[in-house]
Formats: sequence, structure tokens, C-alpha cells
Amino acid sequence: MNLLPLNFEPDGTFPKGPPDPLLAENRTEIEALTRSSNVDFGVAWDADADRFMFFDEQETLFPVLILLRCCGIFLLEKYGTDNKIIFDPRVIWPALKVTEGEGAPAIISKGGHSLHERSDAP
Repeated sequence: MNLLPLNFEPDGTFPKGPPDPLLAENRTEIEALTRSSNVDFGVAWDADADRFMFFDEQETLFPVLILLRCCGIFLLEKYGTDNKIIFDPRVIWPALKVTEGEGAPAIISKGGHSLHERSDAP
């Protein structure tokens, strides 16, 4: 596999704007590299890499539900169905289909910002 790195050096100041790949303006670099480099697909992650998007050279986004299903099945086949799949309730139906279909335990968990109570919070 050949990998064309883009913005691989972490920079917590986010000099190119908010780290959200759902915003079209944040994908212009990766889309241009995907089109010009004759690659099979591009991947864009958010700042903490808990969200990502795949798209082809025509900038067609792969729906997250399809990716969830493909990744879930791949991981369960690779590591075994005795492993648990943890997912956000926003994707409950496709995630349950994967876990039930593969016979794996499912854990529904809240996603997003930290759920811990902060001692410095007002």
C-alpha cells in the first residue's frame, strides 16, 4: 500500500481552521491531492481521529453508515466475535445490525466531549 501523507505533523493551533472534515472547506487539500495523484481514495480525519470520511477521486463521499458496517465486519472477522463493538447511539441501527449479524456483543456509549465532571468548571 502506498500512502501520500498530508498534514501528518500534529499542530494543536489548527492553523487551517476548525478540525472538522464534515466542513467542505476543510477537505479542499485532500480532495485536490486525491484527484491529482491517481489514488484509489482519500481519507480525512478530525483532530482527535474519532471521525473520518472516505471519498473517491470524484469527491463522492462514502456514507458513514456504510463505513461503519464495513469496519465493524472487518474488525470482528479479524479479531473474533467475542470482542465487543462500542458505538454511539446516533448510529444504533446499523451498528446493531452488524453486531447481531456477526454474533458480537454491543455496547452503546455516549460520544462527544468528555463526560467527566471537571473540578475547574464554574
